[in-house]
Amino acid sequence: MISFDFDKYCYGCKNCENICPKGAIKIIQNKEGFDLPQIDKNKCIECGLCEKVCPRCSFKKSDMNIEKKEWYSSYLNNVEERKKSTSGGIFPAIAKAILDEKGIICGCIWDENMKAIHIIGNNIEDISKMRKSKYVQSDLKNTVKILKEKVKKQKVLFVGTPCQIAAVKLFLDNNDNLYTCGLICEGVPSNRVWDKYVEYLQKK
Repeated sequence: MISFDFDKYCYGCKNCENICPKGAIKIIQNKEGFDLPQIDKNKCIECGLCEKVCPRCSFKKSDMNIEKKEWYSSYLNNVEERKKSTSGGIFPAIAKAILDEKGIICGCIWDENMKAIHIIGNNIEDISKMRKSKYVQSDLKNTVKILKEKVKKQKVLFVGTPCQIAAVKLFLDNNDNLYTCGLICEGVPSNRVWDKYVEYLQKK
C-alpha cells in the first residue's frame, strides 16, 4: 500500500486509483484543491500494485543525473504554425507525424466547463485543442487505462508535465510504442486556485 505524506509529495496522477483491483483508492481534493488518494484499508489486499505505478515510490535520485545528456533546441520553420503554439511549433509537428503512422495523441484540453483534462485524440482538430499552455493541474481521468491497451497495437504520443509522464511510463511499462513530450514545469497551481480565478473574471 502506498504510504507517504500525500499533501507534500503526491503528484495527483491517479495511477493508484486506476490500477487498484479492489477499488480501495479514491481520489479526493485536499483543502488546497489538489487531487490526492484516500485509501480504504478495509478493502486493500496489500497487492502492491499501487506502489509499482506510483512515481513518488519509484523515484530515484539517479534519475536526476543529466550531466551526460545531450540537448538540442529547435522550432518549426512554418511561421504561421509556430505562432499558434507555445512550443515553437514542435508539439503539433510531432503529433502530426504520429497521426501519419495511425497513432493517437493524449494531451490536455479545456472542456466545456473550462476544466483542464487529458483526452485521447486521433485527428488535427484534437491537436489544435491541445495547443497552448494551461498552467493548471490537468485531470488524467482514466486515460492511462485506455492507453494501456492502445499502446500494444499503435504508437501513442503523451504530452504532459514531467510527473505525469513518469506516471504514464510506469503504468504502460515504458512500452516501445510510447512517445512523450514533456513540458517545462516548476509546479502547478491547484484546480481550486483556477476556479477562484475564473469566478473572479466572471464577477469582473
